[in-house]
Amino acid sequence: MVKATYERVRRLPGVGKLVERLAQNFSLDYVQSVRQQLDKISPTMCAAKWLQSTVHLEIGETHSCHHPGRHKIPLEELKVYPGALHDTRRKKNERKKMLAGERPEECGYCWKIEDLPGSPLSDRHYKSAEDWARPFVEKLGAMSGDEDVDPTYLELSFSSNCQLRCSYCDPSVSSALRAEIKKFGPYPTADAFGTLVADHDGGVFTEAFWDWWPQVRSKLKVFRLTGGEPLLEEDTFRVMETFLKDPSPDLKFSVNSNLMVSDERFTRFTSLLEQLMKKKAVKEMQVFASIDTWGEQAEWIRHGLKVKVFSKNLEELLRDHPQVPVTLMITFNALSPFRFKELLDYVLWCRQTYPRATLKIGIALLHNPSFMCLDVLPKSYSQQLEDILAHHRANSMVTRGRSGFTVAEIAKFERILAWWKERPTATERWKDLRVFVNEYDRRKGTSFEKAFPGFLENLQ
Repeated sequence: MVKATYERVRRLPGVGKLVERLAQNFSLDYVQSVRQQLDKISPTMCAAKWLQSTVHLEIGETHSCHHPGRHKIPLEELKVYPGALHDTRRKKNERKKMLAGERPEECGYCWKIEDLPGSPLSDRHYKSAEDWARPFVEKLGAMSGDEDVDPTYLELSFSSNCQLRCSYCDPSVSSALRAEIKKFGPYPTADAFGTLVADHDGGVFTEAFWDWWPQVRSKLKVFRLTGGEPLLEEDTFRVMETFLKDPSPDLKFSVNSNLMVSDERFTRFTSLLEQLMKKKAVKEMQVFASIDTWGEQAEWIRHGLKVKVFSKNLEELLRDHPQVPVTLMITFNALSPFRFKELLDYVLWCRQTYPRATLKIGIALLHNPSFMCLDVLPKSYSQQLEDILAHHRANSMVTRGRSGFTVAEIAKFERILAWWKERPTATERWKDLRVFVNEYDRRKGTSFEKAFPGFLENLQ
């Protein structure tokens, strides 16, 4: 069905060139061909384990791909080689497992998707199909797994400085949440959610990064700044100014943001953004904006978010900087579905209102804290999730043209729904969820019952 939809979309007047430009990411046949290439190496091969890296300098942790949890960067490895910010011994062991056809446990989300009926494509296939990965797959397959390999996709956090206290966030990567935990302690859940880890001297990791930067910069296809909130961090602006002085015309440069910074900082950011594009200092500039649903439910989930401010700044980007693609970075969790169609409608409105701009949807399934994972929802909520998928399909590019949802966006939600249907309801986590929301309301002065009326009554 996805392939047929793609072919119909491609033939639409005025849409063909857009779809062809995105065909590498959105063509099912293309991703299937990548799967075949990976399978020739091993049935568990994934290029992201080698080439995609997230590094949190302030806490000295890293992971490859957004699904596995972070792990510590060993100082003894870093003393030998600054590239150990990415190439840790742990990652190398996981790579060797993949080359041998074994399934690393930390990659469990993809294995669960692939074990569903019909063996659907998982994120390891889609990630390996990206232009920062596909050209290198054959070379990676010829390795032993012990080699140091510079990433082609690097996501970097200079600081945990952040003004939001999101419900599912880790205090290690949010200074505001860390201050709350220091005041009140961890949440009284079974896993003591929010427990603080020992403070790190982020300076040693930052120093190692700048030692590594001249080597890795030339290899990167994608460089993405995350946080904390990157627009609160001076190093973000320094990096942008660096590219103005020393351009990287083959690099895709991206910034994650909650779009909740002051007008002064936002203007400073958009001014530099405009300069980068005019000078063609980078190949492409992208913004990833965080939001998980709509209205007061979104504001409860991400404490400190104001939807009016978020939408004002988002629309300024779409209106005044249409050459900069924007992706809504959605962490889909058990509280996302109920007003999610309103978020989808807002996306459709933005695409219709700002046709020169590019606004995408990127959905990642939340795994931790486990009591907020989608599988805590009882099966009685099946209709709400089916309605979201139906809303995607009813407003596809086939029916709406360029403003409609792409094949990839629809397929992503299809995978999430298929995963949820196959999962048993995690009733054992209901108690923790109730404990958490009550304590959350007490600490933040919010009202879960007002934002999500009747929800807790269904967890009996």
